Parts: sequence; C-alpha cells; structure tokens
Amino acid sequence: MDIKIQCPCGQKIAFEVEPENGAMPCDLSCPACQADVTPLANENIRQQLPATPPTPPVPAPEAPRMRISLSATAAHAPASTPAPSPAAAETPAPAPATSGRGPARAPEPSAPAPARGADGEATISVFLMGCVGIFGGAIVGLIVWFLIAKMGLTLRILAVLVGAGAGLGARVFCREGDKSLGGVAAVVAVIGMFIGGPLILDQKLRLSDADLRELYNEEVKASKEIVAAIPTGTDAEISKYLAKDATPGEQVSAEDIQEFRKSDEYKDAKDLAAGKRSFESYAARFRQKEDQVHKDAGGVIAGFGALRMLSIWLIGLVGGTAYKFAAG
Repeated sequence: MDIKIQCPCGQKIAFEVEPENGAMPCDLSCPACQADVTPLANENIRQQLPATPPTPPVPAPEAPRMRISLSATAAHAPASTPAPSPAAAETPAPAPATSGRGPARAPEPSAPAPARGADGEATISVFLMGCVGIFGGAIVGLIVWFLIAKMGLTLRILAVLVGAGAGLGARVFCREGDKSLGGVAAVVAVIGMFIGGPLILDQKLRLSDADLRELYNEEVKASKEIVAAIPTGTDAEISKYLAKDATPGEQVSAEDIQEFRKSDEYKDAKDLAAGKRSFESYAARFRQKEDQVHKDAGGVIAGFGALRMLSIWLIGLVGGTAYKFAAG
C-alpha cells in the first residue's frame, strides 16, 4: 500500500507498507523534525482500507495494547449488538500475511555524489578539475616568479613558487588530496620551471631601473666634461680631448676627429649636459636598444636559461613541493 502524508513541520513523506490489522506495523518518525507521525499514517491507511469491521489486534508481548478506531466501530457495529465477552476479547485473531518487506522506513535525503570511488581514488570529474587547478596554479606561480625577477631578485630557488602554485591549485578542486594528482602536479611544475628559466635569465641580463639611472648620471657627468673640453667644437679641441685617452706616442688623425664628431657620444653630449634629455627619454631609448639585442640573442638566452635550471636538487625541490601539496 502506498502511503503519502505530510508532517505538521511541512515535510512530505511517501513510502510503501503492508498494514497489520489496518494500522502501521511499527512507529514512524518524521525524518526532518523526528516527530511521531504514526497517527497520520494510520489515518491514511484507514482511508484506503475497505469499510469492514476492524479485527482486534494481537497484543504486543512487552506492552499489550489494542488499536481500536472508535469512529469506525460506531459507524459499522449494530446498535443492539452486545459487547464481546472477555473470553472472546482475549481470543487471539490469526495474524495476517505480510509481504516480507519489513518495517516501513521514511525516505532519506539524497546524498551528494561521492568525490572518490570505491578504491579511494578521486573520480574522473574531480581528477580533471584538479588538473585544471594544477595548470592554473602553475601559471600563477610563474607570474609571481617573473614579477619578483623584474624587481631584481632572480634567484633560481624562487622556482619553488611554480611547484607551490601547481600543488595548491590541485587542492582547491580536490581538498583531500590525491596521489595521482600529486604526480601530475610534479610533472607540470618541473616543466613550468624550465619554461620560466629563460624568462628569468632574460630579466637577469637586463639593467634594473636603479642601475640605469646610475648609468644616466654617469653619462650626464661625462657629457659635461666633453662640453667643457670642446666648447666651440673645433678640430684642435677635439684632438686635444681625444689625446687624453690615447696611448703614449699615438697621434690623433683627422679621421679620428671626424669620426668622433659624427658619433652619438658627441651629438648627445650637449643635450645631456644642458639637461635637454630627461631620464625618461634616455631610459626609453636605452630599453629599445636593449630589447633588440635580447631579441637577436633570444635562442642563446633560452638555451642558457633552461640549462641554468638543470639541477637535481632544484628539480627535486620544485617537483616535491608540488607533489606534497597536491597529494595531501
């Protein structure tokens, strides 16, 4: 028999049961508030049963009692029928056949899909999401490593940031950790370390802003010395200036004088000495030349950068950090 009732708390309960003597075979509690809803279930059973005189229930051994519906008795018993004798009341009625299903149970709330299989390994969906976290975390670690290198700190050991990022990224999507994800995180972290090696070496070979400003100040000082030594720009002034750096006995030729006059050093000296060229314009021009040099030597820098990361202890540190965080 299908039973559908609603607890006063609002919880709807539906289940299948084989009644005993027109009533529930056991007590029933609401799964939400734990209130006793057996009377509601009995009422639903009585509404579904055919209108026949109830059979006296079999008293329970522990606490004998009878389930009698007064309304049903009054409706179907004749007015002149005498009350049953004590002997008849005590005569046990044959127990009705049961379906073998056992006591009815209220339906339990559906549980969320498990994140792990029967063997304890992460499910395929959790594993794939963990891989997404690994790649995302490794990229974040690379970016942090690169930003630190731009500030002038280019230590190789900072590659551990890639390993930590990959491992933590896996734990975001697999909070309990997983050994298979740990292996993936270790491999991705080591690959990311070799990708970041050339980028960090490229930053190491570039002048920092502080060093570039120091170079600018030195060139301004040298330009003022040139302007002071060559106030009018005559050949005699240039020859005398160049003779200071010449080896003993070496003569300054006319070609040397013309070559110096056409050089950027001489052309920029007046602007730098007079303050017409700011540090910002000087730095922009210097960085442009620097970028071109690094672009031409890109293959060499990439090779040496990757080779710089080829260290057993560094590979073990980066890969081990990623595995430890991801495996849990």
